[in-house]
Amino acid sequence: MLTSASNPFVCTDVGKSIIVAKAGGSSGFAPLSATISSFQSAGQVTLSATATLAVSGAGAIYGTDDTTAIQNAVNAAVTYASNNFGAAEVLFAGGIYCIAGAPVSGGVSVTNGALNLGNAQIQLPYIDTASGRQKVSLSLRGLAGHPSPPPHWNQTTLVTDGAVLACMRTDGAYNATYGPTSVIGSPVDTGGLFSNLRAAIDNLSILLPYESTYCGVDLFGCGQMDLGRLSVTCMATPPSGTPWPQYENWGPANVAQASNMFALRSPALGNNDQSALYDLTAYGMACGVMFTDHLSASNVRCVYCINAIQAIASASNDSHLCYFANLSAELCQTWIAANNSGGYACNAPTPLIVNAHFEHVAGGSVGVYDPGNKLYGQVSFENLGGIYSGYTFNLLTGAANIKLVLLHNGPGPVSSPAAAPGNNVAWPNYYYRDAEITLSVSAGSLSALTINGVAQTVPAGTTFYRFTLPSGQSYTPTYTGTLTHTVTLF
Repeated sequence: MLTSASNPFVCTDVGKSIIVAKAGGSSGFAPLSATISSFQSAGQVTLSATATLAVSGAGAIYGTDDTTAIQNAVNAAVTYASNNFGAAEVLFAGGIYCIAGAPVSGGVSVTNGALNLGNAQIQLPYIDTASGRQKVSLSLRGLAGHPSPPPHWNQTTLVTDGAVLACMRTDGAYNATYGPTSVIGSPVDTGGLFSNLRAAIDNLSILLPYESTYCGVDLFGCGQMDLGRLSVTCMATPPSGTPWPQYENWGPANVAQASNMFALRSPALGNNDQSALYDLTAYGMACGVMFTDHLSASNVRCVYCINAIQAIASASNDSHLCYFANLSAELCQTWIAANNSGGYACNAPTPLIVNAHFEHVAGGSVGVYDPGNKLYGQVSFENLGGIYSGYTFNLLTGAANIKLVLLHNGPGPVSSPAAAPGNNVAWPNYYYRDAEITLSVSAGSLSALTINGVAQTVPAGTTFYRFTLPSGQSYTPTYTGTLTHTVTLF
């Protein structure tokens, strides 16, 4: 039984989909997904499923299931584009669209190879290249300039600006053949083929249940991607004590339940050389953006995510450059990830350039997690409130081929550098700038020196030695007497 003091219900609400915050799990975070099975009064209805946890003052969203209507519009647009000029748009007016339809997955044979359907509530059809068929450009567009913005940190209501697709289900699952469950998804490539589709999404928002098992947009099997403004957020708010769960409750403890959830997965490695992203907001995801190849991202903000961005290139061949012009990773556990195992492992060398601003989380963050050393390139980042200024701490796990550049540590001599190391003790360059190190030894001499384990040439009896130490790397001296050093940042 569901009651509401605002008396929103009418008798024609029977059969509509509903999702109730905090009522679907013992933790008080997971929502309850159901339909309205009977009407008692304007303030009371009966639901098709029983709450796992009785809640009071919880938030809810309900409405008519729009999945079939949207899918029909997508199919009609693709048919028109295929038979006419190669392009069509599906336009969304402002409002919340309830996406309650079951995800579609399965196999299909095409004339030029075998390819599987995806695992999504709204399927982007597969476009083959048989009989000289042209590429199809399909656009899904909402109100101009109005995807949901990031919430204010004191905001107690959901952000539902513009055209919002609200996922009303909690039964998503990763499928080894068809991929993760998403709200909008493409076919999953299984044999080096891609759907000959340029997927364009602009000014749309996707609202997922808290601790969702659904992803936002999965374009892994599309030949091309051209995204404008997209927002993927959870049914949550920043402050505690509201009708909705709090974003800050999301953390590593929840990964086992929702480790597949991402806001966006870009086209797979070997795509058709257009993977563009103008503006993305991702709140409360296991991962904001999963990327592979050719990605050019202008503005990406990931807040309360486990991994802000994650490389997932396969081992078939090297990835082309991926570029993030402006990455904001705030209150995320890991800024940039490239796992070396699991369903989203990165097994191909992936060049990467990132300009970023990061906000620390309590207990520390992993800057770049790359135990397989598959990422190559540079990450330039700012210092927020002095957290990373001066000599900080290790922000790299693996990531031997990534250079971190801390913009706030400007060039020039460090007035009071971190003390020189003891004999045979490593001194890592946590200033995250290339540095000139000058060693001086009194009452003894320097006999050996390694930089990241590589031996340097040190003349016998050396008491003065100068060398360049790259950002994030370490030197280990062997000496007698007393060692001091100076540090000058480039």
